[in-house]
Amino acid sequence: MYYTSVMDEIKIDVATALVPSVKDIPGSPESETLDRDVVTTPQEMTLARFVYNAFLSNEQFAVRQGFHDQMRESWRVCRSEYTPAEKNKLKALGIPDDVSEPVVGLRKFIALSQLKEIFSTSGNFPAKITSTSKPDVPPYITAAFLKQMLDELVQVIQETGVEPDEAQAAEFGRGRMAELLNSEREHARDEIELLEHRVRDDFEEANFIDPFNLGMEYLTVFGTGIWEGPIPCVRWKNDWSKGGKTKISRKAVKGIAFRAINPLDVYPSPDQTEIEDGAICIKIRFSPQDLWLNATEVGGDEAEDGIWFRDTIEGLLNKYPNGGVRLSWQDGDEVNREMRGQSTWMASDSCMMEGISYYGQVKGDLLIRMGVIKTHDGKTVSSDDYYEINAVVIDNYCVYCRVINPCLGRPLFKAQFYDATDSFFGESLAQRLIGYQRIMNGSLQSLIVNMNMTGAPIVWISAAEQLLDKSPNRFKLEGGKVFAFKRNVAGVAMPSGAPMGVLRAESRVNEILAVMNMAIKRIDDVSGIPSYTYGQNVTGGAGRTYSGLAMLTEAANRGMKMIVDTISRKVINPMVKMDAYRLMLYDNSIEYAGDVEVLPIGVMGLILKQQEMQKVLQLMQIVAGNQMLVQTIGARGLMELFRQVLETYDIANIDKIIPSKSKLDLQDYVAQLQNAAKAQMATMQAQQPQVEGMQPQLMPPQTMAEEYGQQSPEMVGMEGEPSMLAMAGNADERRGAG
Repeated sequence: MYYTSVMDEIKIDVATALVPSVKDIPGSPESETLDRDVVTTPQEMTLARFVYNAFLSNEQFAVRQGFHDQMRESWRVCRSEYTPAEKNKLKALGIPDDVSEPVVGLRKFIALSQLKEIFSTSGNFPAKITSTSKPDVPPYITAAFLKQMLDELVQVIQETGVEPDEAQAAEFGRGRMAELLNSEREHARDEIELLEHRVRDDFEEANFIDPFNLGMEYLTVFGTGIWEGPIPCVRWKNDWSKGGKTKISRKAVKGIAFRAINPLDVYPSPDQTEIEDGAICIKIRFSPQDLWLNATEVGGDEAEDGIWFRDTIEGLLNKYPNGGVRLSWQDGDEVNREMRGQSTWMASDSCMMEGISYYGQVKGDLLIRMGVIKTHDGKTVSSDDYYEINAVVIDNYCVYCRVINPCLGRPLFKAQFYDATDSFFGESLAQRLIGYQRIMNGSLQSLIVNMNMTGAPIVWISAAEQLLDKSPNRFKLEGGKVFAFKRNVAGVAMPSGAPMGVLRAESRVNEILAVMNMAIKRIDDVSGIPSYTYGQNVTGGAGRTYSGLAMLTEAANRGMKMIVDTISRKVINPMVKMDAYRLMLYDNSIEYAGDVEVLPIGVMGLILKQQEMQKVLQLMQIVAGNQMLVQTIGARGLMELFRQVLETYDIANIDKIIPSKSKLDLQDYVAQLQNAAKAQMATMQAQQPQVEGMQPQLMPPQTMAEEYGQQSPEMVGMEGEPSMLAMAGNADERRGAG
């Protein structure tokens, strides 16, 4: 992929000739361009206007569908906050608006803690990379094995003297196919081990755990978690290689980044349900320092990293040196700003530069207009084809563009708390419990009012004007206070009956508590997160025993395991695989080039690992208990099984516990020599004449050497001397022969 900055003069002339006039761009009059103090090109203006129009269309659709209204409601319910109408009602009743029952917020906290266990059980890397069942290996691996197989077939023919026909030769080859697959898998495993280390290093240097956990919070609150990455970036890194007095320096390096995206900043296309279905516009923020750092030339492949339009960025930073760029949002986003406490902020108050990140397909003629005439693989851009791009627009200027490699796809991943197959955004925990949260809050308010009415006396006075006390505290109820009345006023007698009395309000506490308990039970059933999973409301029966509570908790956690499985399948596994493919495509130090499989090692991976551990242990017990199997597989086989057991337990420095493979090879070789010597000794003793009641006599060493030198040349040493292992007798006799 070549851009205007790297094209020669002929390509620049061709691209410029295809660029439309500024007057032809919708919504961009010539005066508007001339008044700008940021230098840009018509090509960049064309793409910027295209992205901005796509954003306006997607934003209007999101507002009409009410996506953001639902997510804002979920956010308020998880925080146990009231709507403005509910706050006015509480104020009229004299109840503070901070009095609520956080049943949804508590379950959100429990769900979030379980989701974050994906990392807590297995370090900072959530998956393991392996090869597929039929790995892709270099041709020379297969060719070497085939040559070895043909050599063995020739040896069989020479020993038997019978030349097999075509069917017999084919059967001989089919019998060795399992060994061929094993050799290919062994080669792929060694190569993939290096690839996995590189991927893990990428995730650790990019600090993946922080955006992952932030995305988990978005997932539990809004019902949708969206992550972006791996995406190319430039960041500061400490350099330890130069040494000197400081022993450390700071430099800008090219790498990758991950980030969690707030669903309130995502604007999908109409009718879009998955990431790849349509164009997505994402609200992003850059600090001026990060924007300039990415625009700085650090080196790299434009096909992988894209290109930052440095002249445009320099003009933007000159215009906004301290940030303060805001998008022209519609009414829907102003509510989001109010929810975040940013409604009173002006653009000058912000230290960030807001923009739009666009992921979508564009037609080839638009790429040609902006000067992109080559794709990532060097092919010429066709004006009739569609290409996937990622572009960043700030203040209506295009500052970045990259043609996405179709072999990798969009670096966007989405998971839903409760699946909504017909919607881009999923259903949140709060959306399922919002009705019961309101029942709990309403019951709590009624409980406060009823307890207030029954807990303090309600006094009525029929003739307040007859009170002798005229102070402001005349109606205040206090213990031992005396209310004094006049008998008459101006000759008018007091009305008959008591002048004051006390009302008794009926207590409804038990009925209100029954309603609250019913709501809690329904919340447990609907959410799938019962109270006993976090140590509350263990009322009896099976819940009072350890095994019974464990069974109940295991059954209750099935819903969370499904959510964890969704995150593994739709986020972690494809994200790890994408970074592995990126390294195989653009990193020449990676020799393996082929399909890989990603296995989870988080919460679900821990369950799978335990099952695998049990299988390996059972297999080792079966082998160790059968002497014939022990002799068949030998020490090497037993050590290999034991090595797999140690690997499932994540034991470090396994080679310090059991012999390494090279030591096992040497031990096997020594054992073979010893067995050969013992077999030869047994043969020699059988050939000796047996005398009843006497031990067999051994041949003199010289005779043994002469015999073995004549009959068994293969047992003779390198210098023509008899091999020490081939000789029989005791140690002194063998020393004499030597």
